[in-house]
Amino acid sequence: MRTLLWAEYKKLRRSSIVWIAIFATIMIAVIVFAEGQAMHNGPDVQYGLKTVHEGSRYIENAGWYMDEAQPLATFFVLPAVIALLGSYMICREEDDTMKSLHLIPVNEAKLTVAKMIIAFVFSMLLYLMLFAITFLTEAIIDIYGNILLCRIVCRDVECSSAPISYQRRV
Repeated sequence: MRTLLWAEYKKLRRSSIVWIAIFATIMIAVIVFAEGQAMHNGPDVQYGLKTVHEGSRYIENAGWYMDEAQPLATFFVLPAVIALLGSYMICREEDDTMKSLHLIPVNEAKLTVAKMIIAFVFSMLLYLMLFAITFLTEAIIDIYGNILLCRIVCRDVECSSAPISYQRRV
């Protein structure tokens, strides 16, 4: 089984479907980030513990980016990408390849299980990559936004709500 997993990993590493899946995952993050630049024109909306205020950009609300990117990817995009990857791995074994595999004693059930294990591991890596992208982007937005807000608000007066390192002395 270890040999089959190694062989499937090597075959998948050489294929371009991996780059297509990575590109789709990055595009999810970019599209949701672009959606977050829109202004909320309407009454204040509260969902869960978060509130989107009128006249603010969606992305300015802490946690909005991760709250939107993860479900969008989980329900709409990544299942299709993972299904594409799994079907590509299984359908790649055409007639000539199957003839070669029958010459070597390879159990077809074990081969299919190895393909599914590789698809599962790759899907977990895609989700982990999406989480890392959204988490780091959210952290950068929140940290940079708080520093910028403190510089604007605390220009002439001492800002007691800002961290000590960002407070200006009068």
